[in-house]
Amino acid sequence: MDQNQNQNQNQKEYEEWKQKKLTHLEEYQDQMAEGEKKPEKEPRKSLGQEIWEYVRMIIIVVLAVVLIQNFIVINARIPSESMQDTIMVGDQIFGNRLAYKFGDPARYDIVIFRYPDDESELFIKRIIGLPGETVHIREDGVYIDDADQPLSQDFCPETPVYLDEDMVSRIFSSMTDAVNDGSVVSSTGEDGTVTEISYDADGTITEISYTVPEGSYFVMGDNRNHSHDSRYWNSKCVAEDKIVGKAFLRYWPLTAIKVLNTDAGGYYEPKAEAGA
Repeated sequence: MDQNQNQNQNQKEYEEWKQKKLTHLEEYQDQMAEGEKKPEKEPRKSLGQEIWEYVRMIIIVVLAVVLIQNFIVINARIPSESMQDTIMVGDQIFGNRLAYKFGDPARYDIVIFRYPDDESELFIKRIIGLPGETVHIREDGVYIDDADQPLSQDFCPETPVYLDEDMVSRIFSSMTDAVNDGSVVSSTGEDGTVTEISYDADGTITEISYTVPEGSYFVMGDNRNHSHDSRYWNSKCVAEDKIVGKAFLRYWPLTAIKVLNTDAGGYYEPKAEAGA
């Protein structure tokens, strides 16, 4: 009797254990089956939704380009030979619009600016004279104030000819209400720049000088013999708030990519030398 009860008890326990194992196995199989199920496909977008996504992407790109072009970088194409050989006709460059937000333009900087005689046009030249300075143009070069040697002109593609008849004639034609005291012809330009042409006793022109107004800059092209610049304009100098940006990269043509405004530190700086 007791033996039969023990056998029945053991059988019962075995059946319970077996049932638990089967239950665990079924649960495991269910979990594996769930894991093998492929994710459901997202509902296909309508044609209108796809078109809107493309339009939205285009709008974002256009806004980004407009923001960069108007507030960060200016893209310019060089139309003339006035800056050769630094920048050639047809070259395309980038200028930094933020370059002078936290500092002043420096001598020898290459800048993009609104042409003083027609602000609808953009020009590119190199800064030569700073606010308050007098730029003296003589046969052998360009001097600042009372410096005893001319500014650097290593970037000029040929030897500049400064006091030839054509240059003087062009300068005379840009002078208004000129005053001649016998040895100096002077005129004050529309922007306040004072231009003076000096003669010796024989009537030979020895110097042409420009006194730069405060807040303005005297600029010249590197190709001095073929540049329409501050020497000849009615409004001689460029006001600082008309400088659009500082040229920093020639990106086209691809075979002539070049970083600009990197070598000015090696040029002669009259004030730095005077204070040494």
